[in-house]
Amino acid sequence: MNEVPMGVGEKTNILDSLNIKEALKLAKRKAKEGQFTESINICNNILERYPLNKDCRVFIKTLPSQEKPQLTGRQDPSSSELSSLIGFYKEGKFQSALEVVQRLQKVYTCSVVLNDLGGEFASELGFLDTAIEYFSKSLEINPSAGMTFYSLANALKRKGNYRSAISNFQQSIEIQPGHVESHFNLANTFKELGDLESAIKHYQRAMEINPSFAGISNNMGSVYARMGQIDLAIDTYSAGLDLRLNDANLYNNRGVLFHKKKNYDQAINDFNAAIKLNEGLADAFNNLGSCYREIGEYDKALDNYKRAIELNSDFPDAHNNVGVVLKHQGNTDAALKHFSTAIKYNSGFSDAYNNLATIHVDRGELNDALSFYQKAIKNESRSANTYSNLGLLLIKKGELIDAINCFKLAIEIDSEDARSWVNLIPLLRTCESNAELETHLEFLPFKDESQGHVNAKISMLRLAAKLGTESAIDDLKAALESFGALDHSVLKSPGADEKVIKGPCTGEKLVALVHFGRSGTGFLHSLIDGHPEVSTLPGIYLSEYFDHATWKQLTAGGWDGIVDRCLDLYRILFDASDAMPVLTKHKSYLYELGRTEGLTCVGDQQDEVLSIDKNLFRNELKRLMSEYSELNSLSFFQLMFKAYNSVIGDKNKKSLIFYHIHNPSLLAQLNFLSLAPSAQWITMVREPLQSLESWVCISFNENKCYEIADRILSMLLQISDVSYPRKNTVGVRLEDLKRRPKETIPALCRWMGIKEHETLYEMTAQGKRWWGDPNSPDYKKDGMEPFGTSAIDREVGAVFSDSDQFILRTLFYPFSLRFGYAEENDNQFKIDLQKVRPLLDNLFDFEKKIIERTKVVKENFIKSGSYVCLRSVLVERWDVLNTYGTYPNMLEPLLTSED
Repeated sequence: MNEVPMGVGEKTNILDSLNIKEALKLAKRKAKEGQFTESINICNNILERYPLNKDCRVFIKTLPSQEKPQLTGRQDPSSSELSSLIGFYKEGKFQSALEVVQRLQKVYTCSVVLNDLGGEFASELGFLDTAIEYFSKSLEINPSAGMTFYSLANALKRKGNYRSAISNFQQSIEIQPGHVESHFNLANTFKELGDLESAIKHYQRAMEINPSFAGISNNMGSVYARMGQIDLAIDTYSAGLDLRLNDANLYNNRGVLFHKKKNYDQAINDFNAAIKLNEGLADAFNNLGSCYREIGEYDKALDNYKRAIELNSDFPDAHNNVGVVLKHQGNTDAALKHFSTAIKYNSGFSDAYNNLATIHVDRGELNDALSFYQKAIKNESRSANTYSNLGLLLIKKGELIDAINCFKLAIEIDSEDARSWVNLIPLLRTCESNAELETHLEFLPFKDESQGHVNAKISMLRLAAKLGTESAIDDLKAALESFGALDHSVLKSPGADEKVIKGPCTGEKLVALVHFGRSGTGFLHSLIDGHPEVSTLPGIYLSEYFDHATWKQLTAGGWDGIVDRCLDLYRILFDASDAMPVLTKHKSYLYELGRTEGLTCVGDQQDEVLSIDKNLFRNELKRLMSEYSELNSLSFFQLMFKAYNSVIGDKNKKSLIFYHIHNPSLLAQLNFLSLAPSAQWITMVREPLQSLESWVCISFNENKCYEIADRILSMLLQISDVSYPRKNTVGVRLEDLKRRPKETIPALCRWMGIKEHETLYEMTAQGKRWWGDPNSPDYKKDGMEPFGTSAIDREVGAVFSDSDQFILRTLFYPFSLRFGYAEENDNQFKIDLQKVRPLLDNLFDFEKKIIERTKVVKENFIKSGSYVCLRSVLVERWDVLNTYGTYPNMLEPLLTSED
């Protein structure tokens, strides 16, 4: 049987039967009749429920108490003498009330009541030194007055003298151990000093005395949140709401934590509840807007941010957030105004300076941007995000060493700053020697618990910098050893001791599909969909699932919370029209991915949105989990596929999981390889120049040179990328699938170990007709048909001139030869290779067009990171071809019966 906490249970309160006004009236009557103990008890009842009730606080100080020593003669004024003083107090005329105290003290020099009241009035006026003097004099007369110790402690706390305040709160508690306010404010003082454990101890004691006392749940929850105990903080806020259902602040604060956990639905519910209770709570509107922004509902976000500003026009966070949304929507002029307004109301607002800088970067105003980043750093020197953004700016300015140092500093501030790890990769490829590379790979020591992950990421950087070189295989082995040695955070069931630990979750093989430029991975996935032996889902949403940070996020709530966190993180899996953005390899986000992938217009009439029942999925995944005592990221991933099949009604026995990983970061890829070393890999390939031009076309039209450079070097390195295990990897030509499906599909089935099936000749998603990629230029021509050839018949030239094509075709020659895109002519290749080398030191024609359109100074462009990083890889690839005549470790094509 649970014990009833002290102060809880049978205790009654006068306010259970009377309202405050009636209870105070009764207390005054009892005092007039000389029943001072009864009067004091009634006042204590009132203050227990309403500790800030000023009328009661002042009245109780006028009452004689058993605490007061017995002094000779009359020491305190009579009630009639105090009446004018009380009148001034009620009218808020504290100065006049204080003057009456001072006048009466000339007669009553040892009056405890006058010293206590003088202290209260001085506190109200902000005369803290005077208040402290009054309370101290009162305690000289009556050193056992617990309430006076409490009042003195409050004045000392307000003055910032926390240590003395703590001592006096403790004195108050020693005299009156059941005084809830003393425990509460002592806890608040410990909180101010950062002694969070002591703060929790006294909040808990205050709650034992009076669970419904205003503020305990809020303050204790905030301390738990500061301690990183988010779930305990949420439980504390929830307990407070059980007692105070009308507390808007509790809902708002709990919503903030749900938002932090990315539990957006519950956060939105809490913010709406807070607003319903207090329509003037600007903070709740601002927080609600941030939730909508996170899930991609920008119009709703903007409406709520604007409502917050209507309620509080000088609300810097809300102005900054409006700016973020407007910038995303392309309204940069209006965004800039809101960022500037945010700074007007908070001159030290680092995020607003940061956001201002990004607008100037986008406009090419790099020196202005640099100035704002410097201001951001001045106001917040430990912001990984600011240093990461500054690094990107320095890349544009061509200051690559400084950019490297910025990214390293960001990582040293936050070892999980994924953008900085990724942004280092192209810069490290510019290193001219191993010694220079190793110097850049030196970091300051990290906390023990993160050092292993940091070491693994450093091994990833070393591999990325050396892809295509002779040492890459050794670097891959070293990287896989580092990732394999990591604690992969096995999640244990609360009832693990009662279960039999099972082996791998499934016996299915794993086949992962990646792209090569714009090569038709969505098309191949649509053919595989619906095969009775194959388990698949829209895996492109999960391309970064195997990044360690994703698993950390999923498991933050433990075994019982992982399913709901999965549902929140992958909302788009349950409704393809969901606007929540999807994380990509560059640690940026893709918006409306379901729409851009053609998954919001499936079915025979193109009027269905791909979706599954979220509640059924939740229940089935939990049921599957109940059979296991522990799970890692791979086994949970496998159970997701099983649950998906069950919910869509696919009861076929599966022998293979088909994972459209598409374009993973090297971090996610290496972690996946370490967890699933026997996985098979399919690279979907297409004629390289056609594939590349299709991939960079939008970037070219938007003048995004850095993006184009990244995609060129990505494809040139991928053709000999050892991080795809060659014995388990095959290249499938898009052209063969389109032109020779009857030969290619059976060959692919043999390689995958599945039977040929009629569904392999239909484009479907979840069994519904898929109409192709709506972003394809040939979508309306024959892109909706499985085997239309317009895309592969398209001429190159929209981005790359003849000169550009000559350079790129020469560098891609060994790959094109292996995959049948070029006829063998080694002599001509050697001649072309020599012609190409001096051209690599010049601008591409596509770069000249972008310079002309953007009016960038040519010399500045040639200094920029996009130019330098691209040349570094182009020259390295040329050196390999000049030395060996081909690329080592090249991808092998799928062999059909005709090959």
